[in-house]
Amino acid sequence: MNFTKTKKRKALWLAAFPSQAIKTMTKPEKLAKLRKAIKPISKKRQVAGKEYRDKARAFVAAAIARGETCPVVNEIEELRESVIYGWPCSNKLNEVHHLRGRAGNLLLDERFWMPISKQGHRWVHSNMDEARKRGWLCSKGDWGRPGPANL
Repeated sequence: MNFTKTKKRKALWLAAFPSQAIKTMTKPEKLAKLRKAIKPISKKRQVAGKEYRDKARAFVAAAIARGETCPVVNEIEELRESVIYGWPCSNKLNEVHHLRGRAGNLLLDERFWMPISKQGHRWVHSNMDEARKRGWLCSKGDWGRPGPANL
């Protein structure tokens, strides 16, 4: 058996720095140099998120002002008659449901928004086939697609 020592390659995160520069750094300096903070959300999406939150609040508030209630709770008997933590299931609007998803420009596209209650929203995502039949979700091929401009 031949037990020759093979030359080890540098770790990928060390390959970007000259070896002399790394040797002279202290451990915290090395870590600070090697770690790059990866932002979980881009600046563009952060701006869209703030705009979305403002528009969504206004959208739900306008629906409440018109006297609307959650269509899901109103139509689904098991929700209407259910009790959660000792209280009747509420049909009060407090969320925005996205009929086609939230990817890309769909996040801010109000054509595909629906004001809904928390219990109604949970029901829609738990019973997708029935929700599609009732028009509370788009058909399977349309998820994530913006749709025609004339809607």
